[in-house]
Amino acid sequence: MPSTKRCILASQRPIHALHSAAIIRALSVVCQLQNLRSFSQERQAQITALERRVSELEMHLRDSEQKVQQHQIEKNHMAQEMKAMQRDMSKLDQVELPRCRTGGLLAGVSPCARVCAPVQTLHHAIDPRRRPAPKQLPHLGPAAVSRGHTTAWALR
Repeated sequence: MPSTKRCILASQRPIHALHSAAIIRALSVVCQLQNLRSFSQERQAQITALERRVSELEMHLRDSEQKVQQHQIEKNHMAQEMKAMQRDMSKLDQVELPRCRTGGLLAGVSPCARVCAPVQTLHHAIDPRRRPAPKQLPHLGPAAVSRGHTTAWALR
């Protein structure tokens, strides 16, 4: 009998060893699976963060493109204003300047005097009761000139 018992124990050893190896291998696979799941979750979180960043950058790009379009429109408008102002200034340069007693041009006449003196004279001719003091005359800047506001009605 002792030999039979030994025989049974000897036959159980390989099964027990195989069973232990299978358990160890299963635990190893479960551990690897958990590691891969956590790695997958980390990567998914990174992908979500990158997608959010991409959408923010796309929104910023759209805003920048709109600003560029607005600046281009403003630039075109300013170019048109400059052309109109240059055209008006060339017309104003053709106006005869006031002369001094000796017949020459008045020395030190400012560009504003070229515009204001004829306008002031015209203003007094239209309504003599409304004679503002010279300090009360508004300064006609390039914007007023470019819009054609060089007549007496612009000073009222």
